[in-house]
Amino acid sequence: MRILKCSIGRLATSILLFLCIGFSAKAQIFIINDNIFQQRLSDISLTVLDSLTNEQIPYASVYVVPAKDTTITNFTLTDNKGEARLEEVPFGKYVIHVEMMGYVPFAKEMQFRESIVKMGTVRLREDKRFIQAATVSAVGNPIVIKKDTVEINASSFRVGANAMLKDLLRRMPGMEITEDGKVKFNGEEIDKLTVGGRTFFFNDQSTALNNLPAAVVDKIRIIDRESEQTRATGIQDGNREKILDVALKKEYEEGFFGNVGAKAGTTAGKTDSDDILRDNRGILWSGDALLSSYTKKDQFTMIGNTQNINDSGVSFVTMDENGDMSSLGQGLSSSAQLSLNFNTSRIKDVESTASANYKYADTDTGMRSERTTFLEDGNITSSSENRGKGYASSVGSNLEFMKEKGKVWFHIRPFLNTSKTDSYTSSSSRSTRENKFINSTESTSKSQYRNKYAGISSDFTFRELWGKKNRSIRLGVYSAYSLDEGKSTESSVLTAGESKDVRNMNYVLDRSSFEIGGGLGYTEPFGEKLSVSVSTEYTMSRSDSDRDAFDINGRNDYFSSVSNSRNYEQEYGISAQYQISESGWLTLGGTLTGIMQETFSKSFGIEGTTGKDEWNWFVTPRLSYNQNGEKNRFYVSAYGYTRQPSANRMLPVLNISDPSRLSLGNIYLKPSSHINLDFNWSRNNREKFTNLMLYAYGGIDINSISSAQWFDTDGIMYSIPLNVRKPRITSHFRASYTTPLDSKKLLSLSADAGIAYSTMSSYHTTKPMTALDKDSFDYSDFMSGFWGNSSKGDLFFSGASGFRETHTSTINPIGGISVKYNPENFSFVLGMDCTGGITRYSLDPSADMNTLVTRFNANATYNSPLQFDIDTDLSYVTYKGYPAGYGQPEWQWNAEITKSIGAFNLSIKLHDILNQTRSLNHIAEANYKEDTYSLVMGRFILFGVKWNFGKMNAVHSRRAQNAAWNMIF
Repeated sequence: MRILKCSIGRLATSILLFLCIGFSAKAQIFIINDNIFQQRLSDISLTVLDSLTNEQIPYASVYVVPAKDTTITNFTLTDNKGEARLEEVPFGKYVIHVEMMGYVPFAKEMQFRESIVKMGTVRLREDKRFIQAATVSAVGNPIVIKKDTVEINASSFRVGANAMLKDLLRRMPGMEITEDGKVKFNGEEIDKLTVGGRTFFFNDQSTALNNLPAAVVDKIRIIDRESEQTRATGIQDGNREKILDVALKKEYEEGFFGNVGAKAGTTAGKTDSDDILRDNRGILWSGDALLSSYTKKDQFTMIGNTQNINDSGVSFVTMDENGDMSSLGQGLSSSAQLSLNFNTSRIKDVESTASANYKYADTDTGMRSERTTFLEDGNITSSSENRGKGYASSVGSNLEFMKEKGKVWFHIRPFLNTSKTDSYTSSSSRSTRENKFINSTESTSKSQYRNKYAGISSDFTFRELWGKKNRSIRLGVYSAYSLDEGKSTESSVLTAGESKDVRNMNYVLDRSSFEIGGGLGYTEPFGEKLSVSVSTEYTMSRSDSDRDAFDINGRNDYFSSVSNSRNYEQEYGISAQYQISESGWLTLGGTLTGIMQETFSKSFGIEGTTGKDEWNWFVTPRLSYNQNGEKNRFYVSAYGYTRQPSANRMLPVLNISDPSRLSLGNIYLKPSSHINLDFNWSRNNREKFTNLMLYAYGGIDINSISSAQWFDTDGIMYSIPLNVRKPRITSHFRASYTTPLDSKKLLSLSADAGIAYSTMSSYHTTKPMTALDKDSFDYSDFMSGFWGNSSKGDLFFSGASGFRETHTSTINPIGGISVKYNPENFSFVLGMDCTGGITRYSLDPSADMNTLVTRFNANATYNSPLQFDIDTDLSYVTYKGYPAGYGQPEWQWNAEITKSIGAFNLSIKLHDILNQTRSLNHIAEANYKEDTYSLVMGRFILFGVKWNFGKMNAVHSRRAQNAAWNMIF
């Protein structure tokens, strides 16, 4: 391979440009020329013109193929004057090709025997059939159903030149991106995101969403496929995976592509340091880089970014001192990320993936809330504010070896992760009852936590045993270990009436956990259509947690605790599957699960073990029916699983981090079970470009964990978790429909509608109770009067301790409609959507509430022939049914202008031009409702430059290399 030579002057100019604008120069189009001889070579030149207008045609492809062969030996592009030159073509007979999109290709067989060959002018004729076809296919069939796959055509949804995958998905019907960087389709969460069918950064969907350019995407495929176990054994286990696969355009399936960009700007709203809901950082900046290299066997991606405009999607799922998973990055972040992902299929029949990821985030948070708690002796209204600052970093690595061919299938996945978080928060609250002051709080906290997590999961399936089709044995083994340590400081002042309670506490936490398990399954076919499968699985886990509390007098035993748990789980399953038709299956079965959770607890006033030798048994169904056709797809299933309560919910100690809302654990918590119901049906007419999708799913929770809440006479709230006796029901239904409105399919309609229903139960007192003494709290004495002496809670559930069961039901109707006009170079979308909330309280029917959020939106994208792109969106949002000070109507207007100059994109982005955007969240629980505003970016302006580079797939000549560099300099 010959290497491009560059003059010293041009090289110096290039290096200076790199240093000035902060990104790399455009990558070379690497050229391969197998000829190593220096004689008997031809230099061929020609000019390409439009046959009607005589205008030069730049960037047309010119290449030669030896006669009676199909291999391209030399390739180039015409320059801005339509001129092309093929260098060092060995003497011989060739077919010379000249091609340009929108023109009839030119091909001519010629014999080259001279060192200089001047072909003169090649005139290309306009291909009218191609132009007509392009006009229709530019819109294309936006959604196609292919058995278990919903395929969405990316070209049907215009986005700006600098758009990322997340921007493209947001334009597609049914797509939603959550705050923690997950994708939902028609309300259901995507389990895994792949690129070209290959694993891409494992469970970290946000990395692809925020770094993969929309310009390289050809199609989005939502695949509702069987679980790995089902694919291996052929027996439906009731579990399915929702995969979002990003199919790349053909030109990116081999070779490499990438981009390097930088942005800088400033906030442009009113800077008020006292407003916790508006950003006042001033200078904004970001830099990002992507490099992807693809071959038929290998895929390599490197991603790096740093920014403070809250646009990288870097999010952290961390574990707090109580063992709860929480997400940092739900504020305004300055972040950095460096990630590597490598896939290869060089090992025969094995797909291997390795990824490494470093993330850092510095996050500012701010919230303002108002909560109304419904009580028989008068509702309590609480207003609160809090600010926070968090620092988090993590380093993680994953490996995967997957074989799903032949008679032996396996999946082996080791992983390792370490993270640390440092945070600071300050908060204040004020509570009133019927406009009379009852209490207020001021508190601050600092914390530092470190986590190390490692493990491996694997399964092996041996298929077609002893020559029998569908007979298989499956073995699975998994193990994980986690180590946590941390410390925190809490300071608080509680004012209730005329008294003040001042506290300064320090905590030290050490926690470790370990889990190991394995399973065995066997499948036996009976004839061609019937198969029966049996399985068993055993799991053992342990968790040890020590939390030491200290005040000014030293160790404080009232708030110190020890919790050691040993969990044992055994599961037995059986199912039968019958093939009804070539594409239809019926599966029936069930699972018997037994769980024993043995917990040793130690705190002031209590030391003992609960749950020993107490097995909790659950029976869950397994049913599925699947029918796939070319135009119709139908699927229904029912399956279940069990869940164990987290260790922190069982700690026998008061949590006083929020002095106005105290909580304590329940050592008698039991496991719960969940039964899931799923139904979907879709119909696609590929000739008319219409699509209809219906989704329904829901669940029943048995022994679900809720809480008992009560207040003392000072308005201090207390809560303790417990298992409710009545099942909790959730359900969701959604329908979506798309269709063109004209014969050319330039105008299209999308509509969706749905409704969600949920119930919840909790327990409350009918009158205030005596306050708990934080300085002499005895957990054992409290539980004997609250729960009773039995682990079943007979005293509590009988009502003798003063609590009664309350219920809340919520209905959330949704609906939306949009019309899109999508001619050449232009796209305009006009639509509206509504989300309602209907909440009914058994505790206080007068507190029933109805809310409605209505959004009117318009989006326009224009792609100019002069390589200007304009993308703007305008929304008007109204809120009904919210308390005073919350839910003010707002305009949201954003715009971006980009200009492409060769391989570079220059951009100007204006965000929240009218400076009215707010982040409002509404919560309706069993006995209260709460509205919260959160910190948002507000108005800002950004100037950016991005350099896009890529490699062509064919064998090229050095002339094309020079042409590419000449387009840059």
